[in-house]
Parts: sequence; structure tokens; C-alpha cells
Amino acid sequence: MGGSEDVLAFLHSSIIAKLYKAFPKVSPLESNLFWTKLLKLVQSDAYIKNVDLGPVTFIIDFNEVASGETNYLEPSNLDEHLIKRGSRNIYIDIHGNNFVTNPFNGVQLRNLEEVAESSQENDFLYIFVKGTELKITHKQIILKDIPDFFSLNKVGHIKSMLPIHEYRKLLDRHYKTEIEGERGIEYWQNKSKYELVAAPENKFRKKLANFLENNLSGGFIDEECRNNNTNDRNDVRIITVPNHDVYIIEIKWVGKSSGNNYDGTVAHDKANEGLEQLNLYIEAEPSCVSGILLIYDARKNPEDFRWNNATNTWKENISNPPVVLHLDPTSSSEKAKEIVKREKK
Repeated sequence: MGGSEDVLAFLHSSIIAKLYKAFPKVSPLESNLFWTKLLKLVQSDAYIKNVDLGPVTFIIDFNEVASGETNYLEPSNLDEHLIKRGSRNIYIDIHGNNFVTNPFNGVQLRNLEEVAESSQENDFLYIFVKGTELKITHKQIILKDIPDFFSLNKVGHIKSMLPIHEYRKLLDRHYKTEIEGERGIEYWQNKSKYELVAAPENKFRKKLANFLENNLSGGFIDEECRNNNTNDRNDVRIITVPNHDVYIIEIKWVGKSSGNNYDGTVAHDKANEGLEQLNLYIEAEPSCVSGILLIYDARKNPEDFRWNNATNTWKENISNPPVVLHLDPTSSSEKAKEIVKREKK
């Protein structure tokens, strides 16, 4: 599988379920046909040769059937429209046909912020295409963010996607590709003091949600965890397709940050707090099949956590043992030097 087929698989990993929730009238068959045509369109010469003219936003009304005679999912029609310097906002139905009256003519949708603001006012789906970027938005929520729809297959998101029940493998990959050595996220405020940035849980939560969005098969991420900037919710929820089973990942961190100190005995309290929070979530969510406690451990001298209740008394659907990701400010080169020193001794 390659090219647009890879991108299509990436979209289908979660977009179909999300669209069905937002637009129940749309059948999976219609959805599949729409995305296939759209991806072929943006990879066609008709789009590519006009790419320097600026972004194009497709606004799709899934609830109505358009009466216009122009189908903008056909490359030749889009090409002619762009050559004539027509509106960069293409208002269509699921079949690609245009609506005779386009209320988005003259509306400025030059960036994602303007798209998000416009999407709040209606129930349409927005597909913002700029260069090789493609972002799908509904009601100010980003459903999909594809940085390059030509080279998606090169970043390894498709062939190695895993289902959520293999969460330990997924979280191990998350650690090795994004967390270890700050490869995909900066979280240290002061490495010499083992001090994290303020409110690191927000960074960890959003990074994990984005990682799962790109590496998870057979399910989708509850978007609240990606769009919520508050500190009162530190869980990431995954909903499987088609069974709608719920997996809850509760995120905790221990160590020190520029605003808090969760080291020493407090670290054990925070870990137990995460476990209790999972218990509450599971009791309140009948569809939850697994609760996973994920701890980012930034302690200078880490030690095993002391649990208030013996692990053999935990609920069967709580991860046992929890997943602990150790954060080490020492760079790979520094670690190598230390190994050489020890060997010389």
C-alpha cells in the first residue's frame, strides 16, 4: 500500500467513526468514496500547479444535497475554478457538487485559526489544504492533522499501527520515539536540577494523544484531551471501533517542576492518587474495559512505588503493573562518557 492509499488508511483509522457520530446520515460507503476522491484531487496536477495561489478550504455540508452543476472533486473543474481566481472556499455536498449560493465567498479562511472560528458557527466539516498540509475541523475541533499528504507513508504511521489492547507496545514506542531524550517534546526546565517545566502534565497529555492519533488502529481518541488546556483532566480516552469499548489512560508525573515538588513520599501519594482516579473513572464508565495508569517519572533517585493496596487486590481491568516512563536529563553522549569512565576503573 502506498501514496494516497496510505493516507486513506490513516484517515480511516478514526475519521469514519468521528464523522458517523457528527453526521449519522453519512454511510461508510459514501464516506470512503468522498475521501478517496478528495485525496486524489489534492494530489493531482490541478491542485499542485495552483498551490502557490494560497490555501484552499473545502466546506462540506453532509446534511444537504447540492443542486449546483459543478463537481469540485473532479480535478478539471477545480483547475478551471482556480485559474479563474474563484473563491478559495469551496462549498460542496458529500458528492462534491456545489451549492448554488456560497455564503463563504469573500470570507477570509487563510489559516487554521480563522477556519476554527468559522466552524463554530455551523455544522459543516472544514478541510483546510495548504501546500501539502491537510487539516480536518468540525466545531473548532481538529479531527485530523496531516502534515504532508504526499509523504505520510515515509513516517511509518501506517504499517506499524497497533490496536489499543497492545497499549504497552504503544507506550513503549511513545517513549522511545518522543519522550526519551526529549526527541519530540521539551519538558525539562532545568536539567541539572532535575526540574520539569510548569504543568508538564498538559504537555504529556497532548503529546500522548497526538502520538496515539498517528499510531493507533481500530479506534479513535476522545478529542477533549487534545483541546482541553485545564489541569482538572489528565486522562486520555480511546474508543474502539466498532465495539465502542473504552480504554482510559490516567497520566501522572512525579519529581519536581518549576511550580511543584512531587518527590520523596509525595511521589508515592501521587501514584496512589492516579490509581484512585482510575477506579472512579471505571466505576462511572460502564463501557471501560481497561484503565491504564501511566506515570512520567522525573525523580533523580527513582524507587519502586509503595501502593496503599496490594496489587493483587486491584480491579482486574486496571493495568498491573502500571506503565512508568523514566525521564533522564542526561544526554546519550554523557551516558556514553560515564560508561567509558566506569569501564576504565
